[in-house]
Amino acid sequence: MSRFLCLLPVLFFLAGCAGSVDSDATRSEFSIVRIYDPATQSVTEPVTKAYLYHPEWAPSGTQIVTDTAGISTQLRYLSDIRLLDIETGAITNLTNTSDQDEHSPQVSPDGTTVVYVVDNQLAVMTISTQLVTSLNVSGFSPVWQPNGNGVAYEGNGIRYHDLATETALTTGYLPKWIDNTTLLIERISGNTGTIYSYDTVGESASFVCEGRNADVASDGSFIVYEKDGDIYQTVLSGLVTTLLIENAESPQMSEDMTTVAFVRDGIVYTSSLSNLSVREAIGEGGRPRWSSTGKLLFQALVYR
Repeated sequence: MSRFLCLLPVLFFLAGCAGSVDSDATRSEFSIVRIYDPATQSVTEPVTKAYLYHPEWAPSGTQIVTDTAGISTQLRYLSDIRLLDIETGAITNLTNTSDQDEHSPQVSPDGTTVVYVVDNQLAVMTISTQLVTSLNVSGFSPVWQPNGNGVAYEGNGIRYHDLATETALTTGYLPKWIDNTTLLIERISGNTGTIYSYDTVGESASFVCEGRNADVASDGSFIVYEKDGDIYQTVLSGLVTTLLIENAESPQMSEDMTTVAFVRDGIVYTSSLSNLSVREAIGEGGRPRWSSTGKLLFQALVYR
């Protein structure tokens, strides 16, 4: 495989810029989201001044759920959960609390519910009514089961909650669903990250590879991940591993499984799996996430 890197010009046609959210006039540093549309090769900023963190797509591909650093206390910032419309820049504050720290949201597969962390406890909210139900468990990094029946999360190991009952599964962190009964989890072995699959029915873990920060293909057939500063792909059937991209991090596969997004030296790139020697430089930022409609969001730190 060729290692020639074709550095295309950074695609910074910025369009559709909207206003700001959170009025702290004394600050000039902002964390915003940028949206790259491969069809038009344009990058847009739904809001130009905001403090947006942990952005994730809603299933529709037209909205982003995120948390925003809001009220500052002597000890910490208290965040709210917000819903951002990428076309209009309109932001709905879903939680709007002044005494709780809410973060790490993810919208359910049917688009009706968001799970998030509130003061180290898991909660779910019905978006249409903003009715909140506490799951009464401590946890982090919640991820919806593909069928929407429950969430996996970190909580002294990997746990599962069917929205009624909590079940302890196995050791590890950063759970991701491969399918409705199988999780991808990460563990630490010495100074090395390791990746396992976990069968929730058979209650057994199987070693996949060394690595970290894995992303699962939409059909569950392979993963992409970081190892020793490079990005690899491992096909889960047969555990066939291929080096994809050197000197890169934060890999994310598109929903159609044709394109990988990644970060190198603070720049977000995309590359087709069929021609990895050609990479498009999208713009400064990190934490890329593909939508169901083929658009790519990423976080960017800006000074304005």
